Amino acid sequence: MSAPGKSAVSTPALVLGLLAVFFLLFAATVGKDRLPGGFICDEAAYFMMTQSLWEDGDLRWEERDVVAANRIFEGGPRNVILMTPDGGETLYYGKPYIYSLLVLPFFALLGVNGFVLLNALMFITMVWLAWRYLRAWNSSAAALLMAVTF
Repeated sequence: MSAPGKSAVSTPALVLGLLAVFFLLFAATVGKDRLPGGFICDEAAYFMMTQSLWEDGDLRWEERDVVAANRIFEGGPRNVILMTPDGGETLYYGKPYIYSLLVLPFFALLGVNGFVLLNALMFITMVWLAWRYLRAWNSSAAALLMAVTF
């Protein structure tokens, strides 16, 4: 029960809640069936790693991975970061795989928008953690202002 004249929901909770709703709705609705322009380097590698994990269950770079990426992105991937243990016989994606493992369930549910959803969740978590940390030295409102605007 809240005191007379006081709202049941605190201002920080309301602001963080509205921020979360905005980013989650944005993540769920952004995108098109086929995105214009190519994508390069890190973004191409992480997308193709996730797609390869989902479709093939491996992190090998193969022609079918490129064909699948071309179905989504016009111009396809460019400058994908690869590595090889055997002089070029077998190619693997040359980026850490933890992000691709984290985004995999979101990719399975929402496709490309799964990346946006995971990034939105990580951003909201970062703002919430910053607010929690900054409250130790500031008022709740000042901590929220710093966390949201930083």
